[in-house]
Amino acid sequence: MSADLALSRVREQAEIARKEREEASREQAGKESSDKELREAVHSARECITAARRELQSQLVEATDRERIAKCRRQEEWARDSTVTIQRFVHNSFVKFGAGLVVQNAMCGFEASPILVKNLPMDATSKEIIDLFIQQGIKQDDLALLHIEDIDGCQQATVLGNATDVNAVAVGLNGIEFRDHHLEFVVCKGNSEGRTMGASNRNSYHLTISWRPTFLIMIARYAHLEIWEIGQKARELNRRFLDGQHIRAELDWEKEWDVCDSDAPPIERARIKISRISSATTIQKMKNFAGTQDVKISKDPFSYTSNDVFSVLHSHFRSLPNSTLRSFTLENKPRLNTVSAKAVFGTYEGAQIACDSLKARAFGGNFPPLRLFLSDPYRFIITLDEKQYISQRNQWIDLCEYRGREVKIQVKTIDKAGGRKVIVSLAGCDKQAVGALKVRIENLAGGQRLDAAHWHPAFKSSKGQDFLDSLYEKTGIYVWRNRKRDCLVVFGRSDMIEDAKLRIREEVKRISSEQTIPLQKRALGFFIREGLPHMQALLGEENVALDARSSVIVLRGADLEEARHHLSQLMDKFLDQVSYSTVISNRKLDGHL
Repeated sequence: MSADLALSRVREQAEIARKEREEASREQAGKESSDKELREAVHSARECITAARRELQSQLVEATDRERIAKCRRQEEWARDSTVTIQRFVHNSFVKFGAGLVVQNAMCGFEASPILVKNLPMDATSKEIIDLFIQQGIKQDDLALLHIEDIDGCQQATVLGNATDVNAVAVGLNGIEFRDHHLEFVVCKGNSEGRTMGASNRNSYHLTISWRPTFLIMIARYAHLEIWEIGQKARELNRRFLDGQHIRAELDWEKEWDVCDSDAPPIERARIKISRISSATTIQKMKNFAGTQDVKISKDPFSYTSNDVFSVLHSHFRSLPNSTLRSFTLENKPRLNTVSAKAVFGTYEGAQIACDSLKARAFGGNFPPLRLFLSDPYRFIITLDEKQYISQRNQWIDLCEYRGREVKIQVKTIDKAGGRKVIVSLAGCDKQAVGALKVRIENLAGGQRLDAAHWHPAFKSSKGQDFLDSLYEKTGIYVWRNRKRDCLVVFGRSDMIEDAKLRIREEVKRISSEQTIPLQKRALGFFIREGLPHMQALLGEENVALDARSSVIVLRGADLEEARHHLSQLMDKFLDQVSYSTVISNRKLDGHL
């Protein structure tokens, strides 16, 4: 029994051990399986990471390539944009803009001339048309192709250029053969819009030279005075003011020799030497000034007269190589202690060379210092009504604050027969800067043109002008009537303009009202003969109309009450005539009976 029990326990233990071994084996297998799965998962994850890295690297490379390509394209676009130009007409002036709206070239309306090129072949390009002018020596910057149109199987082009250059070229090119076509060049008359600045001295350039005139030296003798009295007189005269100049007086000695005795020593006599005398001073004036009648001019052998200076300068200008000197004259109106001469040159370069040559030239020790003024190569002026300038005063002040070596603006008020005027002058050396500012000046001077809603024919009358003048007093806006275009142009600040426009519209609405009044048919003949012409003379032709078919008269305008009053008077006159005619007829009838 005990053996069976022990065997049973051994078997149980063996079974337990077997189960434990199986469990351990299963755990080991599960662990190995888990490790394998983990290793596979890690391996798979590493492969995914590697693939993701490769894909990310590929995407980065592609993005870098795209950025590089986009950058190249932007650079190409920037380079292309930098060469693009914009051409615009601004108040009859042609302006060429580059990148950033930088003004590359400006051609003012006064100096531009349009040329019509006719009979061009249909395949002619813009470049070929411009080349026709460039081949004649005109710069491309001074040309602009406005438009090309097709007419009767040929092209017709309009080219704008400097009037002096293209007009001469057009005459020379007229009739030339171009691809079996004989071209026709027509110089068109410029069409001016708005206010433009006129050019001053466009074809000549002035160099003004001024210098102080040579001072005179005079000797005053006093035979009746002692030496100490002459010395006292010299001290009294010294530094006194005469003809705009402080003179210098000093005691001087002169020697007199005895003609009978050559061996006798000379006798020294005292006198007064007066220097730094203005050339305008006469001997008689000096006699009165010095208190003696014994006054003579002493000639300095080393001094220059004004004529000497003028001759030296004239010879110098003539000696310059390729001189474009046209004239050289002394000013007719001398100024106090100043002599001026004006040299006129054909080109600005010639005037500049002459000016520079005088700055670097030394003519001699006693040659007077020269003051030089070279006129600007580009100079324009425009004249405004004083009321217009006052209305735009702040705008003009802002514009005139523009200062620089390239451009100068000056404003001057003058009296003319038609009233006070304001002259605005623009001058400078830089053509582009002057041209750009000229456009701004013309734009401001041109004002703001109002549309048809702000116009009525009644404004052409004296009463209409009175209303426009009243706007200046009420709103500070200057209003100008453009009779050619039947419109109003206003000048002033924008807020003030809006107020004036409202008043103008109200006035237009008021004077645009009309009234129709029927007439007796028997009165038509009278009104056709007398009434209508009389009322049109009083109220204006646009304010009175007669419709004979409907037997009505139409009254328009601001003052309908006045119009009706005149109409009533005419009706009374007509009725008086009818009554008088009836009386005469009755009398004749009574006499006949």
